[in-house]
Amino acid sequence: MSEKDKGHTISELGDRRFGLFGDITPDSIQRLGDKILRSYQKNPDKEIELYLTSLGGWPIIAFAFYDLITKVLKCNLRTIGSGSVSSVALLVFLTGRVRVLTPHTILYFRRGWYRSEPAFKFNGFHPGQDGVGGLARLEHLSDDYFAEIVAQSSRNGKLTADQVTAMVRDEVVITPPEALALGLVDEILD
Repeated sequence: MSEKDKGHTISELGDRRFGLFGDITPDSIQRLGDKILRSYQKNPDKEIELYLTSLGGWPIIAFAFYDLITKVLKCNLRTIGSGSVSSVALLVFLTGRVRVLTPHTILYFRRGWYRSEPAFKFNGFHPGQDGVGGLARLEHLSDDYFAEIVAQSSRNGKLTADQVTAMVRDEVVITPPEALALGLVDEILD
């Protein structure tokens, strides 16, 4: 069964198997979170699979999902990235206790997430603009949180927050073997 909406599709791919294909939005994460929560409540120890293809979306929503899965529920989630896992979609991918990539997936470290977040689309505000007060602080905190989470998620400690910040600044694209070497994934599917 699939629920399609503007910019994303949430699919039920079987028992405890779900897919998020498209934007990270409040609606997509709420639907996905509801499905994961229902599966988790039925059997908290049994693995749940999440298939993910996304160019990114709203950072605040991605942080909320990351915290729900890794800090609150601490559920046994296996994430499988396919195609492109970009921008804040990386946070959703990194919620997995086990993280897997298909062989032709790219992880794209970029900062383009603010284009889609309505909080940043009023009165001509553009991210990075000086003197905007709270929104500028929110932008910098989001950057810092993102870098910290990605660095801490490296299984082998090969990434620092400063390195992640540089990767985002330089819009680095990494392949599955590179992600494996950096400790961001556990397995590449054959």
